[in-house]
Amino acid sequence: MPALEAARERDGFRVAELSLQSNHLHLIAEADDQAALSRGIQALAIRVAKRLNAALGRRGKVFAERFHMHVLKTVREVVNAVDYVLSNWFRHAGREVSIDDIDRLSSVADRSLVVRPQTWLLRMAWTKAG
Repeated sequence: MPALEAARERDGFRVAELSLQSNHLHLIAEADDQAALSRGIQALAIRVAKRLNAALGRRGKVFAERFHMHVLKTVREVVNAVDYVLSNWFRHAGREVSIDDIDRLSSVADRSLVVRPQTWLLRMAWTKAG
């Protein structure tokens, strides 16, 4: 997933967790400001679109919509969001999965796709949530 690795950190934008789904991407990111968020998401979308188009032998637009954003403000929101992003594949696996299975298309399987969060909330939410 070189496109994701290359875009995981740039100019005030950092990818903290991610999971590729069949037709979309779940992402938890940090940004220093709105401009850094917009540039980071745009750079990520361009890299992924170029790779997908090359792999599929096609051209043109890949993403039909812009990104959906929700600012995580509490420990509970962070815990729920990270759990949703990293466990969502279990609900959509199309097969029975065991607790030992991992999502091979996520930051759980490949930590090189993400960077260590800089905000207290993302770094410490798990320890505070118990």
